[in-house]
Amino acid sequence: MKPNELATIRYFNREYTEILGILNKNVFNIDLSWPEARILLTMRTERLTTMNAVALFFEY
Repeated sequence: MKPNELATIRYFNREYTEILGILNKNVFNIDLSWPEARILLTMRTERLTTMNAVALFFEY
């Protein structure tokens, strides 16, 4: 995939997640935002037990 195509897809995703309010903490009536929940789910499914492992997994 070309970099400009990827940038277009990411822009589209950011716009619609904002419009739909998906990143809002109250969307699913829980105390976690969508990104927070995603990180916790990934930690569980990938068995990441340290913050360093999480950072390496997400390539930070």
